[in-house]
Amino acid sequence: MNPPAKPSGRGCDEDAAHKFYSPDLLPCPFCGGVAKFTEGRDEFRFFVVTCQECFAQTESDHLRSVAIERWNRRSPTTEKP
Repeated sequence: MNPPAKPSGRGCDEDAAHKFYSPDLLPCPFCGGVAKFTEGRDEFRFFVVTCQECFAQTESDHLRSVAIERWNRRSPTTEKP
């Protein structure tokens, strides 16, 4: 039996990627889902924030704090009356 295929993602070696929940992350502005930040390595260490529901994500950055700031700076979801 063959092992399941690894998802491809931004040139990241999934074995080297680490996903973390962070209390600093706001809910997804598109669906309200929970976000995680991923620390990975390609040529350099990088961080990406991704919604676990709709898979919206930030661009990668070399600083965790900048990736989180980019995620939290996006427009919040609006409540429907």
